Amino acid sequence: MSWQQSVERIELYLSTAMYVLMVGAILAPLMYVVTGLFGAWRRDLMRGMTSRPLTSHEDAWREAGKRVAAGDEDDDEEDPEIDPGFKNGHG
Repeated sequence: MSWQQSVERIELYLSTAMYVLMVGAILAPLMYVVTGLFGAWRRDLMRGMTSRPLTSHEDAWREAGKRVAAGDEDDDEEDPEIDPGFKNGHG
């Protein structure tokens, strides 16, 4: 292989690399927007803003949030489902 063929091969590699970088520079913002839209749709889906019904744990969290916002916390009351020997992590 002569030095001229080597130079031509290097030029081919460089032009290919430049082409790949240009395509990436054009597609990167587009993909950023597309993934952002998908993330927003997923976030709305997880928040229950679609037509699906909320699950029981989502209902429980929502009700607990409403009680806390209203200052209606019942920290002082005993929970019958909790063994008193293990209250506050002390066994």
